[in-house]
Amino acid sequence: MSSITLVRPGIERVVDQAPDARERPLFPPAVSAALGWTAAALAVFAVERGAHGALKSLGAGGIALIEISLIVAAGAVYAWAVRGAAASFVVATGLAWLTLSIVADVVMGSESVDVGYRLLGDPTVVPEVLRDLIIVSWLAAPALFARGGAVTERREDFGRHS
Repeated sequence: MSSITLVRPGIERVVDQAPDARERPLFPPAVSAALGWTAAALAVFAVERGAHGALKSLGAGGIALIEISLIVAAGAVYAWAVRGAAASFVVATGLAWLTLSIVADVVMGSESVDVGYRLLGDPTVVPEVLRDLIIVSWLAAPALFARGGAVTERREDFGRHS
């Protein structure tokens, strides 16, 4: 959806708006980022807990794939919630999610050997490739479904023909 408005003689203002973008996000972007990471971390932690019980038959590879899909799903919901936010913020959110996951694993790992490596995968159990994919999914999930900001404005000088 585009509109052209005359600003002053010789210069026209063009405003392009994505058809499904909001004027502003549902929540402030930082709150959405924290809520998205918390939801993803709780889901991954629940799967890790289930890996010792009901999900034990799936094996380490199956558990890792479920965790990756949960992280990506949380990233999709996050990207939907912050439609209209600056794309650079959404990309930076992936770095924040990875950092928070590393910090959470370090803090949990320092408490007890049994509860360490919940968010990034246990290096002694999870295959290295899948563990790397878990780490990359924390980094990339918020940006996978990101769209540009709500309004992109550009000014163009349209020459007048006499």
